[in-house]
Amino acid sequence: MKKQYQINKERAVQKFRCAAGASEEAIQLALPLKEAALLRQQGLMQLALSTFTQVAEQMMRWEVDQIVGPKQKANAFREAVSWGSQKGYCVLAGQKVPLQRPRVRDLRQRGMPLGSYETLQRGSLMEDAVWHKIMHGLTTRRYSAIISSTAISSRAFSQSGPGAASRTVNNVPCSRWP
Repeated sequence: MKKQYQINKERAVQKFRCAAGASEEAIQLALPLKEAALLRQQGLMQLALSTFTQVAEQMMRWEVDQIVGPKQKANAFREAVSWGSQKGYCVLAGQKVPLQRPRVRDLRQRGMPLGSYETLQRGSLMEDAVWHKIMHGLTTRRYSAIISSTAISSRAFSQSGPGAASRTVNNVPCSRWP
């Protein structure tokens, strides 16, 4: 049974997806050439992480504007207020990337989850599937299921020794992997 905060997070994700899908607005990224060149010298991954972080923060700011309304504009029917920001993270390529997360509160001064942040914070489904598959096989001692899913036969791990295992691994067709 899900807790209320889990239900609220799921609703926030659904509202964000609906609002983003219906919107014709574009997120624009202004990355100065000097900064891009500096990040490129540090490596392409640094450039990609910096760009992703800026896009993610703009996406969250867009959602806050949709929920709260534009800054410095009075709205008598406002249902939420912006409440500053705090440090947060998102999962990208299996690592946590720090970012600034805006905060929103409802009229009863309770924190409201942002659907965009919840979406960014989740790990990829592929990583989760691989993790569960490996952990299920290892913790339940179903080694043969894990071995067969990686295209290595269990015969290679018999008492024939490590030489048989290496020969079997070398004979696995590489057409499965690009």
